[in-house]
Amino acid sequence: MGEGQTVVLKIVAPQINLLDHATFQPGDLAVTDSGIHVLAYLGDQTWIEADPGVEKVILAKSPSQDNAWLSSPVKIVRWKLLQP
Repeated sequence: MGEGQTVVLKIVAPQINLLDHATFQPGDLAVTDSGIHVLAYLGDQTWIEADPGVEKVILAKSPSQDNAWLSSPVKIVRWKLLQP
């Protein structure tokens, strides 16, 4: 995420579980406050992530108390490709 791209949405939130998902589009990213974990929004309140705890890619439906990443502080970002 660098050259030729810009952030068009940035939301700071205490956790994904508390967010209004109507604001999001598939492809939006949730980056944990610590910066060590990223989830991608698929739509229908569903996120995809590579979960280090179970060592596989999983789908996480929000809200959920079973997934610690959905309860972590995050920044939601949406990238837009700039036209040359």
